[in-house]
Amino acid sequence: MTAKDNPIEVLAARLQVLPSNIRWLYAQERVIWATALGYQPERGPWSRVADCLVRLSSRLGLARNLAAIANLCLVVAIYARQSLVRRVPAQGALLLGIKALREPELVRQFEAMQARPVVHLDERTLTDFLRLAHIPLSAMLREMRSVWSEVWDHLDPSRPSAGLDKVYLLSFLLMHGHRFAHMRAWFRHYLSQPGAQSVVAATSASWFAYAAVAVGIEAVHMEHGFQRHSLLYPDFARSICFNGFDAEQIRRRLPECAVTVVAEPLQRPATRRVVVVAGIFWEPDGFDLIRPFIEWALSHELPVVVRKHPFDTSDYWDEWRDVAGVQITDGEGSFADFLDRFRPCMLASWFSTALFEAIVKGVVPVTVTPESHEAALDTVFPFRELSLCWPEHEEIAQKLLDNDSLCVEFVADNYARAVGTRVAIGSIG
Repeated sequence: MTAKDNPIEVLAARLQVLPSNIRWLYAQERVIWATALGYQPERGPWSRVADCLVRLSSRLGLARNLAAIANLCLVVAIYARQSLVRRVPAQGALLLGIKALREPELVRQFEAMQARPVVHLDERTLTDFLRLAHIPLSAMLREMRSVWSEVWDHLDPSRPSAGLDKVYLLSFLLMHGHRFAHMRAWFRHYLSQPGAQSVVAATSASWFAYAAVAVGIEAVHMEHGFQRHSLLYPDFARSICFNGFDAEQIRRRLPECAVTVVAEPLQRPATRRVVVVAGIFWEPDGFDLIRPFIEWALSHELPVVVRKHPFDTSDYWDEWRDVAGVQITDGEGSFADFLDRFRPCMLASWFSTALFEAIVKGVVPVTVTPESHEAALDTVFPFRELSLCWPEHEEIAQKLLDNDSLCVEFVADNYARAVGTRVAIGSIG
């Protein structure tokens, strides 16, 4: 399916051209995905509560007022919370991330770009930001008022929707508007400090990045994971991608953005008759899709080494610990070090960037994600096209297992497609 035929891409591309000061409200991947495919979005417990409050207050025409009151109370709560966190002034450029596995390398890249140390901030919590700066309540309230003025008319129930149900937009404002306003005030404060850098790196298209862009900061997108069609991007000035498919996606969405591809050179280490499984930490109900591949490997006397994802707290792998031929590791160290240590001939996973990293390392990637899975439709990188699909490609896997030259050709061709560069097989390191 091409991008123009993908309903998720069609909807998201239409929302991408909305003004940036309201686009952040629409940056809800699960809602975009579900709306595009005609499903009801899956909502978490707090989102369901917010939806219910918005619907009830909408009957009285007070949904926007409810969101504003909630924002006001929560902004005050952030202000009060600041007093509990000891300040440590920032020393260096800022990189916003989620502590993903590739981020240490991105920090090193950004340090080289900026020629100065980099402070790595975790945007999953406000703690890192509160530690670097305490913002006056008056500044937060001014920013909150600016946010309201920008979105107020757009959220008028009498105005037509831009593509998503306004219940979800108002719920998002109710739950996150105060954080967005706080971060805008935070970045304004940051820019006012001596030695502040007007360039900030961000590894995701979150509302933290939207807040930085809103106050005039040059935001550099440093890709840490496969991009989704359902993503909406802030107006990044630059984007550094690790594969050509995601780079082309961002060029389409952000024509003014300077996009480059920085990919590791293709390697070809001496592999062993070992296969590895790169674990994931979401959707534990789908973990057992890996079972047929592991059973096939064991039936061919191939040792299986499982690298649990560091964030995986499920007990799924416990049942495999006593299975002969299966070794479970707990994900310590970098993923590249893991591959260098075991030098597998194949790597199986679901739909993580481990599939791309396998190709770079000269390892045959195997995906157990079915074609009907949402990730196969929403992920820009065509991981099913560049991997063996299990169990459909079992015969091909057998041929590759028995023919090293076919493996080299398979990996070289897929690397060239992934990064957009032809590679001579004889030049593989």
